[in-house]
Amino acid sequence: MRIPILFACFMAFTMLCPGLFAQDGATKAIRYDQHSGPHTFGAKAIHRALAGASDANDYEILTQLVEAGSGDIHKEGFAIRKTGKQIVISGIDQTGIMYGMLELAEQIDMRGSLQEVQEGSQNPRFPFRAIKFNLPWSSYRRFEGLQANMEAARDLEMWRAFLDMMAENRFNTLTLWNLHPWPYLVRTKNFPDANPLSDEELADWKQFWTGLFQMAKDRGIDTYLLNWNIL
Repeated sequence: MRIPILFACFMAFTMLCPGLFAQDGATKAIRYDQHSGPHTFGAKAIHRALAGASDANDYEILTQLVEAGSGDIHKEGFAIRKTGKQIVISGIDQTGIMYGMLELAEQIDMRGSLQEVQEGSQNPRFPFRAIKFNLPWSSYRRFEGLQANMEAARDLEMWRAFLDMMAENRFNTLTLWNLHPWPYLVRTKNFPDANPLSDEELADWKQFWTGLFQMAKDRGIDTYLLNWNIL
């Protein structure tokens, strides 16, 4: 089978720029863009799965970014192909490659070996796959249940687990809802007293939002803030 020109260029690039692609000692190699958050997330899933694989040392795993329209892979889709002792995960974007890496990890967990991994391709049926999350602060309702979860909703480790679940189930959008989010985000120059928070409190909120948004981005998840006061 003739090797596509793009794949040949990819292989040449990995040899010329080895620092861009991480390798994992659990196999011959897992090559992925270490500057990509979604790729790194997918590689961690593969690494965990390989711990239980009987032939982890026998295979090389590569990720391959292909040109849109060059095959049957669509946005956020992927293909898994095997050639000898090499497994190639292809996609036209970072999120698609991440989904392919997660699929590979799931197959390894289920089948117990890389030899039993099945080739195939997948494309999302719906482009917008969202979860609606009502934030407990500045809510339009006041009751004990919301207040009880205030601390949990500020815990980035809780969000890490939640976002992991979203990525593993191929959700690509997180929508965060509350009545009036702006005091937790910014202090306006012309109306500084409109924000009741101190500078220290606002800095803590900035750290929270920055961490949450970055974790979502690293899992191929877009984040939207929606406020009830204008909807």
